[in-house]
Amino acid sequence: MSIWQLPMVYMVIYLVTDVLFTYFSPIFGKELQEVLSSQIRATMLSVNAMFFSLSMIIIFPLTGLLIDGFGFSATMAFLGCLLLVSAIFWLKWQSEIVF
Repeated sequence: MSIWQLPMVYMVIYLVTDVLFTYFSPIFGKELQEVLSSQIRATMLSVNAMFFSLSMIIIFPLTGLLIDGFGFSATMAFLGCLLLVSAIFWLKWQSEIVF
């Protein structure tokens, strides 16, 4: 049996990503409080939530179509590679910005 066919692997991956999100979320909030005034902060958090919701309206159905067409494993592998390549380009772009 392949390791990817075990439900426990997916549960561990989910728990690890959830722990990481929970760990970094307060750090993001603290930095926002330090950088933005209270009048702007509420607006920025609302805009952030709105863009997140709008992106999920597009991403979730698109992911479903990819899963229907190519299968779950192939779609997750493709999205993982896409995320990895995007992260590498983003980190390279961030290192070129001088503050």
